[in-house]
Amino acid sequence: MSNPSATANIYDEIPYEAHSVAKSHPDRMATVARLFGLKPKRIDRCRVLELGCAMGANLIPMAERHPESTFVGIDYSARQVETGHAAVERLGLTNIDLKHLSILDVGAEVGKFDYIITHGVYSWVDSEVRDKILDIVHEHLEPQGIGYVSFNALPAWHLRGIAREIGFTASSSDTPPTERVARMRQALQFFLAALAPDNSPYARLVKTDFDFVTRQSTNYLYHEYFEKTNQPFYVHEFASHLASHRLQYLGDAVIETMFAANLGQKV
Repeated sequence: MSNPSATANIYDEIPYEAHSVAKSHPDRMATVARLFGLKPKRIDRCRVLELGCAMGANLIPMAERHPESTFVGIDYSARQVETGHAAVERLGLTNIDLKHLSILDVGAEVGKFDYIITHGVYSWVDSEVRDKILDIVHEHLEPQGIGYVSFNALPAWHLRGIAREIGFTASSSDTPPTERVARMRQALQFFLAALAPDNSPYARLVKTDFDFVTRQSTNYLYHEYFEKTNQPFYVHEFASHLASHRLQYLGDAVIETMFAANLGQKV
């Protein structure tokens, strides 16, 4: 997360989980782009920017795999960026630069990129930062460049939002973060037990979702469910926001979800 607010430093206290995100890989973006008639830059000789890179766990494997490409990551958490620097140094990588920087402070000096990644940020920051993210994508993408922006999507997140509300009501804002997550899990497990005899379609949906949430890590649950801002969007709302920043919605990173033929003959 890269929102320079009073709560942003919680990422120093509770770092976000370190892992790569296959859906955000430039190879995935380039493939989708080619399917829709674009001619994106070769991924073995490209420039990649990640906004909200945490400790660089998504970019570092890319940098190791593509030594002739350049990778830049920015994040507001000094602790996570320092952790990333240590990993880059141990691996001897010279084609990656992790910067301790707010998204709001990104300027022309970062340069142009063929691919821009923003995973786990857009829905968790206020409108000023969301606007800045899309300004960066517009101003810093090369021609035929591709941006990846993840967000919590409606209508499915209406259901996931129930778990978030339960988490907020099971504790208060001054409860320590790990305790807040523990109380959320206890509350969800209580509802799972109460719903166990109910086999109605709605109950099955709720039980499946609550079961998923209770099995996630503490770090993930705290940042996913207890951030002050967590704004889901319909795809058409996201596309409209892109258009207001002179960008076009290209497609879903999971390309097979876009084709009605995969949803059954009736659909």
